[in-house]
Amino acid sequence: MKRTLIALGLATALAFTSATATQAQNYGGNNQISGQEAIGGIVALLLLGAAIKHAKDDNNETRQNDAPKRDVNRPNRRNVLPAECVREFRTSQGTRRLAVRRCIQRNYNHVSRLPDRCARQLWTSRGERRGWAPRCLRNQGFRFR
Repeated sequence: MKRTLIALGLATALAFTSATATQAQNYGGNNQISGQEAIGGIVALLLLGAAIKHAKDDNNETRQNDAPKRDVNRPNRRNVLPAECVREFRTSQGTRRLAVRRCIQRNYNHVSRLPDRCARQLWTSRGERRGWAPRCLRNQGFRFR
């Protein structure tokens, strides 16, 4: 931002000084511009353009460097399942834990990525329950938040 303002101020100063000098020459009756003056004006414009381009390039580099880097050790968010979906059910074989299918479907966007080998069916006194075994999902790389 600071460089942009400096470039703007420099451009404004050059514009006003060249306009004033041109008007002063016209009053003198000499309407011709010498070769040195023309080359000097062109060089000034080229330097101004280079300064503006350099300022823009610096701004782009700082934006890229300010972007946060993804932590390699952080788990993939697609592999994080909602912990509230893991429930305990009483069956004839004892208490079993299950990541309930309906809860997972409502709270997790990538249900099709869950491994079929972890799918389970439990029969309780209230009927059949479907879902995935939490331990199997953990072994397959999924985590519960």
